[in-house]
Amino acid sequence: LVTAIQKFTLSCQVFREYSFAFHARVASAKPPSLPFPSDLYVPFGSFEEILPSLTKPVRELIGMAAIQHMLRQKTMMAGIQFVRSLNPPSRFASDLRKEIQRGKSVVMLTGNLTVERFVVVVAVRLVRSDGRFLVQLGRIESQCVIVDVKLPGSKQQEGVMPQQVVQRTMESWLRPFADVVSAPEMVTSERFSKMGARGVKTTYMRTIHEVRLVPTFDGGCGRRNTTVLLPTFEDSGRPGEFEDAFVVARCRDVNVQNIPLDRRSTSNGMFDFALMAWVTEEEFVQLQTDDMQRRLASCWSEYQVPETSMVQALMNSVPERLHRI
Repeated sequence: LVTAIQKFTLSCQVFREYSFAFHARVASAKPPSLPFPSDLYVPFGSFEEILPSLTKPVRELIGMAAIQHMLRQKTMMAGIQFVRSLNPPSRFASDLRKEIQRGKSVVMLTGNLTVERFVVVVAVRLVRSDGRFLVQLGRIESQCVIVDVKLPGSKQQEGVMPQQVVQRTMESWLRPFADVVSAPEMVTSERFSKMGARGVKTTYMRTIHEVRLVPTFDGGCGRRNTTVLLPTFEDSGRPGEFEDAFVVARCRDVNVQNIPLDRRSTSNGMFDFALMAWVTEEEFVQLQTDDMQRRLASCWSEYQVPETSMVQALMNSVPERLHRI
């Protein structure tokens, strides 16, 4: 088998990368963050979970093979045919190819010869002693809040293990809490599928890792105050009464040195900003509904985050050794 594989360079590259990635998952699977691997299950060991971490040439090779098969068959997942007048196969294939190249998703041919799009997300659930956990309420752009309710985290990228995504999240969005939390522990692994606008089945895989604040830490944002007062609904005070809503910042370039921390830094493109708050499970479920998000968008349409809170978020999120006032 090894001799035969070596005759096919591209296949050999796929097998080699997959083998290294699978071995890394076997070796890293151990409590408390993950269960031990077994003959039946290896955490994050399915091919679709490994594929996003492979190199770009391999992802494109596998994705383009799936797209070519799709074009030859002239059908979509679940037998839905292309409607040439509305969505020509060539245009759809081009859009899908761009997604693969940009790392937004991965596409592969499944075991039953159907084309499927996968999005792998790793999220962090930071829990406080009273049971409340931290969620992102929205992104901050030009001091305006764009509603985007979710747990902190990101998509899995090339060469990155899920545990590394957790670590990077703790070192970026959750940096103010990085030194006062327990070891991460995987609590849930969710998977759901839906048909996209173009008729392609997309499967979303989300793994939630839980970390807990040490009991002596009250969940504040450190020594610098970044809290903001949010507008409330007239007919329902609860959604607006987020406890300790505050601003966090993340530097886009992890390798940057000697970072300026002043008002100009809030708009120079070096940082991303988000609005976060401590919520209960019930509140989080409510916040994710379409109706609630429309109401939040309307409520915050004219609200501007104080620039002082954004500057303070920079100072709280950037390591002191990189500060330049």
